[in-house]
Amino acid sequence: MTHEQLMQYAPYAGLIGLVLAVAAVVGLAICSARLRRLRSTLAEALGESGAATIEETLLKHTSAVAELRADLSRLQREHTQLGERASRAISHVGLIHYDAFDDVGGQQSYSAVLLDDHRDGVAITSIFSRTSVRVYAKRIEAGQSAQPLSDEEDAALRQAGGK
Repeated sequence: MTHEQLMQYAPYAGLIGLVLAVAAVVGLAICSARLRRLRSTLAEALGESGAATIEETLLKHTSAVAELRADLSRLQREHTQLGERASRAISHVGLIHYDAFDDVGGQQSYSAVLLDDHRDGVAITSIFSRTSVRVYAKRIEAGQSAQPLSDEEDAALRQAGGK
């Protein structure tokens, strides 16, 4: 091909170049918009709108996860301690009212048993008469008393779930 023949196609080559340049600019604008949306989505997903890089965001999250693990460990220890304390708290109660003597009515005498989850606790009996009130306490361990229990104390112990 001669120079003159090539010159015939010069306006078309310039037009093709211009079309390609415009296509490149449009493509660049589309890519730029997609990149902005992607960065925005990533920032929302990671919850870090002010982080400069993904690495910084991941470092912040790694640090936050380490803190959460330490908090979780502390909470688990506290939960275990609270569970142990709660198992020693009074959680089972039995109460029986009765007339201790034939000449006194109103069921003013009572036997109460207070137990924890290990069935340890105390039996308290108050006997009311016309002239006095007497109070007795007996230790309960594993649902048993070293001292003999009255019928009313035994009934209160059963009511509390000690037997």
